[in-house]
Amino acid sequence: MANRTIVKDNDRIFLNIIRQMNAKFGGDLWRMSFGDEISQQTMLVGIDVCHKGKQSTIGFCATYDANMCKYYAQASSQPVKGQEIISSTILSDYFTRSFQAYREFNNGVLPRHVFIYRDGVGDSMRKQVIDQELEQLNRIVQMEYGGDSESGRQAEDPPDITLIIVNKRVRQRFFQ
Repeated sequence: MANRTIVKDNDRIFLNIIRQMNAKFGGDLWRMSFGDEISQQTMLVGIDVCHKGKQSTIGFCATYDANMCKYYAQASSQPVKGQEIISSTILSDYFTRSFQAYREFNNGVLPRHVFIYRDGVGDSMRKQVIDQELEQLNRIVQMEYGGDSESGRQAEDPPDITLIIVNKRVRQRFFQ
């Protein structure tokens, strides 16, 4: 199969193979540049829950480089089908691991700003997302940015947090 693909002598095929090799070696496939309004120490987090199939599935992704090309990603099943709010143990684990990935990649530095893009939340669930999921992030921020006498890590100022909630299936009807 691979041999037949290469024999076609198609430049697009070769380009895609090179892109795949680059990605496997940790290279960036693209880069994003932002103005001075967004700090180079920004973590962009995307969270969604999909309700197709037999179980609901959580998708979580958090960037850890200045170009927002490298990311920590995780997916898991929700304990209850149809549950939109993510359980505190799962979300705490995801946030903790994403901060660890950021710290490891950036030589011990943590993000100064965290943008959370939370998708698929209806109006009735918005307050629960703010009360429960944002509270989980605040707990992890306190642990990650607080000092640690055992490791000698100094306390840092917590990051700015921006939560963007996307409504679920907004439908409008226009009457004449």
